[in-house]
Order: sequence, then structure tokens, then C-alpha cells
Amino acid sequence: MADFAISPDGTRIAHETGGSGAPLILVHGASGDRTSTPALLASLEETHAVTRYDRRGRGESEDSGAYDFLAEADDLRAVIAAAADRADRPVVFGISMGARIALELLRDPPDLAAMVLWEPPATDRVDPAFARGLSRVRDAMEADGAEAATVLHSRLFHKRTPQDIEELKRDEVRWKARVENMPVTLREMEAVHRDCLFVPRNYTEPEFGIHLMSGDRTLPFLQASSELIGSLGFVQPHVLRGQNHSAPGKNPSPVLKALLEAVPPDRAPDGRQ
Repeated sequence: MADFAISPDGTRIAHETGGSGAPLILVHGASGDRTSTPALLASLEETHAVTRYDRRGRGESEDSGAYDFLAEADDLRAVIAAAADRADRPVVFGISMGARIALELLRDPPDLAAMVLWEPPATDRVDPAFARGLSRVRDAMEADGAEAATVLHSRLFHKRTPQDIEELKRDEVRWKARVENMPVTLREMEAVHRDCLFVPRNYTEPEFGIHLMSGDRTLPFLQASSELIGSLGFVQPHVLRGQNHSAPGKNPSPVLKALLEAVPPDRAPDGRQ
């Protein structure tokens, strides 16, 4: 059963905690909700008390009117505060768009043990070709519905083949979630690639360690994102060989291993190397 944190704009954010051990806040990606990456979650709960939440507009969480990407970071702060009854500071582990939201905490760093980021999207300029792709997806959603937009999004931005998409559809529960979440997925991508560009001076070096993880087989724009975020100078890169963007969901073992090596549950709270 979910509890609710109240974001500064009044939005109710559903969250729940499972497992035992060092506290960890898990922030899901664009196409999911707090039930995403179940195998990774189950493994994390063996060593951590994992608080996971539905980002705004998903699952049991409320949505706001006009969308503000930075309000997502406020939501995360509210969840961190709601889970702060433990003696230890939490690790924040963000996946994909959830990692970009976690990164936005560095505009005013909270008191964390560490931050782990899996392939957050970022760009410091508007890419006309990428923007045209987003416009095509929005047009498809308005003309043909969310499922057509989800298929086009998968083709354009994840380079999935028709066979790949049919494989995704075979997992009916996850595919349904992707389709239902396409409107909020699209607005986040539009924000990150147009309205909330990456500006290094916006971010403050925190007192805790930041671990930026990526796969060496990921998509080119995500490779560029990792290089851009790495330019901050205070993040520690970790490249996982043979992995791509979907690793946390499809092949979580290497991701879990890298996380536990970077920030062991019994490590001193600052999470640094």
C-alpha cells in the first residue's frame, strides 16, 4: 500500500518502501512507474530498504496542470524527506529520465549518501533533427493515438526494429504501461531536449559521490549525454561492457554489481571512492 508525499506545488506523490538495509531511493525511467524493473528491485531489496515512487502523472501519483520538468526534482525531494525517518542518509539511484531528474537535485544538493545515475539524457543545445522526431511522435499521438506514438517513438529514438517492437508487445503488462505513459514520456523528452537544456553552471558539486553509469552499446545520443554530464568534473564514470540502455530492466545483474561496487551498503555515508 502506498504512502503519499506532498510536493511543493501540492501534487501527491505515491511511494512505498520494501526490503531492509541501507536506504535507497529508486527513480524510474520515462516509460514506467514504480513497478518497473522488478528483477532489479527484488535484488536491491536484499541489501537495501528501497523507496520507489510513481513519478507525477503515473500510477497512483497525481499530475499537475502545466508541466514543469523541475517540479519532478521537487517531487523527488519530497519523497526523500518522507523517507527520512531512518538514521542513514539515502542513496538516490535514477534510471534514464529518472537519473536526469536526480541530477537536477544538484541545483541545490540535498543531504545524501551518494547518487547513482544510469544513462541520463542531456543536451546543451536544441538538435533540429531530434526536435523533428519529437514533433512526429506528437503528431502521431494526436492523429492515431498513444499506441501509434509509442511504436514510432521506439523506432525513432530507441532504433527498435519491427521484430523488437513485437517482442515488447508480448509482455502485455509492460507494453500497456508504455502506451499509457506515452503522453508523459513525450512531455519529458520535449522538456529535456528543448526547455531544460543542460547548463553546467546550474549544478553545484555536492559533498557526496556521484556515479555516472552507462553501457558501451548504448544509443549515440545517450553516449553524448554521458560525455556532457561527465564534463562537470565531479562525477565518477563507470562504463559497463556489453550493456545498452535497457540493461536495468533486461539484464540487471551487471548494473546491480556496478552499483554495489561503487556504493557498498556498508560504506561510510559519503559514498566516495
